[in-house]
Amino acid sequence: MTVTNKPYVILDTNIFATYWFEEDENCNYIFDEILYKRKIQLLFSQETIGELMYSIKNLLNKYKVSSRDSEDMLKEIAYFFYYAKSVNTKYVTVNFCNDPDDNIFLECAIVGNADFLISNDIDSGIHKYRHNGLRILTPKEFVDVWKTEYEK
Repeated sequence: MTVTNKPYVILDTNIFATYWFEEDENCNYIFDEILYKRKIQLLFSQETIGELMYSIKNLLNKYKVSSRDSEDMLKEIAYFFYYAKSVNTKYVTVNFCNDPDDNIFLECAIVGNADFLISNDIDSGIHKYRHNGLRILTPKEFVDVWKTEYEK
């Protein structure tokens, strides 16, 4: 836990994609009840924000989202980034996940001393990683923990 008493949290890109492009009550809760109300300290590295922007832009094109809605969504990412803590992962390398692209989230978690990393990516093996009390959870697991430990 940080000095601000807000937990440090990393959201995998798939959590943003699920929130914006699929119906998922747990991701909705994370964004609507926690993230937008700034109850957590979001963490990004240059690599994680880059992947997020790139992936969401591709999804916007894939789903033929209007220019206005696309701009609004990209501005929303900028909003999250503005209030997030940025960490420099230049000197940390993790080679753990089956999908090497997911290692950037672990690197961000290590450098940022994250409390939580939220990911839907079970196949990559990211959920098996252990480091200094970092909890790597699915959205449902995180919401359950949040309601139990933080919503008192």
